Amino acid sequence: MKENQQKQAKFERITEVQRAKIKQSLLTFGTFYRVKSLRWQIVFTVLIGALFGLTQYFVIQITGLYEMGVAAISQATARLMYQVLPFNEVTRFIIYNTIFWLLNFFANVPLFILAYKKIGKRFTLLNLIFMISVTVVGLIISNSIYDSQHLYLFGKLDEHNLIKWTSDNIGDLSILIYGLLWGGLQAIFTAILLIIDSSSAGFDILSVYLSRKKFRDVGSFLMFLHFVSFLFAYFFGSYLTNGLKENQWDMQLLFSPAFVAGLIMVLFNGWILNMLFPKFKMVKVEVITSKPWEIVDKVNELKEYRFSTSVKEMVGGFTRTPQNVVMTTCLYIDAAQILEVANKVDPNAFIMISDLKKVDGYMYITHSEYKYILKKNRKNNTQKPLGEPTSNTTLTATLLNPELPKLETNLTNVETQLENLKAELELVKQEVQKTDTETKTSD
Repeated sequence: MKENQQKQAKFERITEVQRAKIKQSLLTFGTFYRVKSLRWQIVFTVLIGALFGLTQYFVIQITGLYEMGVAAISQATARLMYQVLPFNEVTRFIIYNTIFWLLNFFANVPLFILAYKKIGKRFTLLNLIFMISVTVVGLIISNSIYDSQHLYLFGKLDEHNLIKWTSDNIGDLSILIYGLLWGGLQAIFTAILLIIDSSSAGFDILSVYLSRKKFRDVGSFLMFLHFVSFLFAYFFGSYLTNGLKENQWDMQLLFSPAFVAGLIMVLFNGWILNMLFPKFKMVKVEVITSKPWEIVDKVNELKEYRFSTSVKEMVGGFTRTPQNVVMTTCLYIDAAQILEVANKVDPNAFIMISDLKKVDGYMYITHSEYKYILKKNRKNNTQKPLGEPTSNTTLTATLLNPELPKLETNLTNVETQLENLKAELELVKQEVQKTDTETKTSD
């Protein structure tokens, strides 16, 4: 009997329930969201630009693939010129590398103008710095290495020969791996640049402009633009070039492994970019807390963000104590501000963030633009427009009246309600006029 009890004691399971703090990171590359200084933005832009040019040479140029966007058209022009120019090998090599990297820079000039007028001066400056970094590094590396056969990471490829499905060397299909590799790397580089208020230039500039106008993610626009530019680049840079060289125009060559690799690269790039930089992804934030109104007040005091919040009362199922839920719908990227405020006010708050499939209605969208590229030192006696207080005035008013931020928020809400009432009044006037007109017509 005792032996049986001892055996049962050995196999008896002990369950322990404990309360643990779970903290999950919300934003990918969250550290870069704090980079707001122009100096550090330039440093990261130069570093990413140099790394971009280096990896583009090893993964794109020597493999026969194409970069995405405007660069693809420039690279297709370079490969076509390499085939048709009547010069010796060395001269064609220099011209090919020059067009491959330098034409892309000049092709971006109209987009730089668009960025300067429609997006911002600092954004334009950072894009210009990025393109200079990529172009300089690319020109140096490509003209320094004449024979690249020993530099392939996977298989043996040739940037000037089109890969065919009938090839006996299965290693040629390694171009598919290169396509996936560059699609992922380019998405990572682009996401970091977009986070620090820059981009990889080219169609990135156009996509940023369109995303702000249409309130859609950058990756969606880029995927379409990259797809169109790739079709153009592949036809002229690979299919036409190979046809002029070998006089072969089979449809199988039009849909070669390089074509498939390029399509996979474009789709994979757009998918990864939307994951890393979900600019206009909508989420619902719920904060279960015992300090709801303190959190709401702190959220309303945020200067660069505005959230529409709701508070719902509830009762805990275990402790039977009253709790409150602060709810808001916002952009995925802006949700980090709610988390920061809630954790400061109530470290014991339980925060939930859930994705929303579709939203129909009005909400606040924040766009930060820099009026000046560099900070300007303004003297305290500098005259400002009427109604714009100086920093000292604002500080003094805040010290004398701590409720000033809350009053300003309430004033803004009142102004919004007045605008809505005016709009409703206009609708009523139109209905009255319409009724009078119908009455006169019937008479």
